[in-house]
Amino acid sequence: MTRRRLLWAVGLAVCAACSTPASRRAKAPAITETAPAHVEDFLAPPEPARPKEKLPPALEQPTPALDAAIAAPVPAAPTPAPTEAEAAPEEAAPEEGAPAEENPEEVSASSSTNAPKAEPAVPEGRRRLDALINEISLGGRKIRTEEILLDERPSAGVARSAMFSYMEGDNLKALLLSQVAVGEDPDNEMLRALMTTLSRVTGIEVDPDGVLPLKGLIQYELRRAELAFFDQRYGAAVQASRRVLLLDPKNSTAWQRLGSAEYALGREKEAKAAYQRALELEPNDFHLRVFMGEKGWK
Repeated sequence: MTRRRLLWAVGLAVCAACSTPASRRAKAPAITETAPAHVEDFLAPPEPARPKEKLPPALEQPTPALDAAIAAPVPAAPTPAPTEAEAAPEEAAPEEGAPAEENPEEVSASSSTNAPKAEPAVPEGRRRLDALINEISLGGRKIRTEEILLDERPSAGVARSAMFSYMEGDNLKALLLSQVAVGEDPDNEMLRALMTTLSRVTGIEVDPDGVLPLKGLIQYELRRAELAFFDQRYGAAVQASRRVLLLDPKNSTAWQRLGSAEYALGREKEAKAAYQRALELEPNDFHLRVFMGEKGWK
């Protein structure tokens, strides 16, 4: 990693925030005092084309849980406890010719026993999943669950992860994973229908430039974070960094860029936490360790 690239990780937050008081800028490492002449100088050169790789197994693992959620039977209603009228011993029959007396308690118990039983509650995750599947259609035809669950291609595995994330209530991660699935298999109309449906039900727009395979989407979002940072759009840099972390929680570069954006926003507590996580993942990052030492962050 070159000296110029290392500037981003530990000091560009201070450099870009040049409008802050001089007392604050003085605490940053000296190597960050000069802003780059061109943003593109800091952008990593494109990687040479590589053979198509199978996606990380982590994105294909939630399938058993998703299968279980779909196949799980709706829990049976509990057996009602016997009423007092049922549990009470039988009384002697009235004498012949005597008018029968109605017992108000028996009438009430009888009416409650004959009332319709309440349906058992459906788990929220199962309800969300059923609603999603019901919304997916391809050319006017409803997609059957088995069409996604039984597909063994890696792209379908990512699609199952997207459905699992939606079932768990993580809407943004679900949409990002659906973009990855389509990026892996652009001609698969079923996966595209899933992505479109997720966008509609979550209210999150699909970024057309972000429909990429996993590694491509991660690099795309890292680039967006970097450009937003240099444009002093620190909130956008935070969001782009967090999108990367949804896809790859152990991406140390994303944690460093998140820390730099948070620091530029004046949120030192959040910046410290992000830098500490980056240092846990890259303990040999000398410049980051020195910067944190100067700030008194252990």
